[in-house]
Amino acid sequence: QKRREQAKRRAGRRKSDEEVLARWLAKREEVFPRWVQRSGAPTHWDFSVESLDALEALIRQVAAGPEELLEDKANADFLDGAAWYFGEVLRRSDTDDTRWEYQRDYHPEPYVAGSPTTEAAERLATVYTRDGGILRRHYELRRRLKEERGAR
Repeated sequence: QKRREQAKRRAGRRKSDEEVLARWLAKREEVFPRWVQRSGAPTHWDFSVESLDALEALIRQVAAGPEELLEDKANADFLDGAAWYFGEVLRRSDTDDTRWEYQRDYHPEPYVAGSPTTEAAERLATVYTRDGGILRRHYELRRRLKEERGAR
């Protein structure tokens, strides 16, 4: 809830949803090299589905649990970078026209269209519910749902 309120304040009512999304994406791309330096070996961050395991391990190193990950201000930059990276893996690994979207009246933060859950940060917090592979399972679930929709 706190992240949503902060995102709404940051977005402001003066900018269109498209402008907010474009600025957010540009900022994420700009700071990604620094995020990589602070986060670990650059070889892990190739936007492959396999790299989700490295992301999951890193999330567990950064915070001891979901509350700390989502609510500790010290983790805000890390969380923004991790959410963007996760969304980019989903977007880039998809053969359809998967894209980032932002609709302030629908959701307070940018999201990858077509995802079973739209909030990347909350999806990242689920890594604490199992011993491993939760992000990959999310990717597989998303892929299966899209295939089922396409088969109809």
